[in-house]
Amino acid sequence: AAEGWTPPRGFPEGRNWLVFTPGTRMTHGAAFFRAACGAAAELGRPTVMVAGDRSLLPNPLPDNVWYLPYAPFTWLFSRADAVVHHGGIGTAGRALSAGLPQLIVPSGFDQFDNAARVTRAGVGLELHRKRLSSRSLLQSLRRLLESEPIRRRCEAIRSELLDADPLTEVCLAVEDLVGA
Repeated sequence: AAEGWTPPRGFPEGRNWLVFTPGTRMTHGAAFFRAACGAAAELGRPTVMVAGDRSLLPNPLPDNVWYLPYAPFTWLFSRADAVVHHGGIGTAGRALSAGLPQLIVPSGFDQFDNAARVTRAGVGLELHRKRLSSRSLLQSLRRLLESEPIRRRCEAIRSELLDADPLTEVCLAVEDLVGA
C-alpha cells in the first residue's frame, strides 16, 4: 500500500515524527487523542495522529500535530522516532520491522499479551489505559525516547528481520513435519 501513496497536499516533509494511532476498532479514541495532543504539545515534536474518524481528535490541534485518516505504516514508520498504539499485532509487527520504539496502550483482545511481549523484548513500554493522561503519556514517551537500550534493541531486531528468509524457514519447517 505504501507504493504510490503520497501524503495529502500541505503535509510537511521530514522525519523524526511521533505517531499516535489507536487502532481501527478503538472505542475510547477521544480520550486517547486528548491525552496524545497534550503530550505532543508539551514535547513540541512533529506529531502525526492517524485515525479513520477525525471527530475523535481535539479541534483545533496543536501547531505541531497533523492528522491523517490513513497512512501506510511502512511509509509513516520509516519517518518516525516512536509510535504510540493499541498493541495490535499488525502495528506492533510493522514497528518491529521499522526498528521503531513502541509505547503500547492496550484495551482488549491480544493487545495485553502483545504489549507484554514488546516490553519483555526490550523494544517498547506499556502504559495501562486506566492511567492514560497527557502527563503519563509525556513521562512514558520521554522514557522511551531517551532509552538507548531500547533503541539498540529495536535496531537489532530490525536487522534480524531484514536478514530473515521466512519463506525458506517455513518450507524447511514443513519438510521437517512431513519427514522429507
